[in-house]
Amino acid sequence: MPPLPEGFYDKHGKETALSGNQSDFCTKDECLRLMEEQRTATLDKLSDGELEQPALEKISSSRPRSVRSLAASQRTG
Repeated sequence: MPPLPEGFYDKHGKETALSGNQSDFCTKDECLRLMEEQRTATLDKLSDGELEQPALEKISSSRPRSVRSLAASQRTG
């Protein structure tokens, strides 16, 4: 997995979670880029057989809500 940028955990930790100052966090574009880097690295580590396995019920049942949340965040940005 590629490492997250230096200071990422400080920017997105408990201490800054309630901050209303947008400059305290990564930009939306930075977050999307980091998400894609992490996703790509994860998929690259998995074999075709692993990717074909059914999702765990816990993950599978939460997927629709996660997809709706992601879609809503992309519309507002």
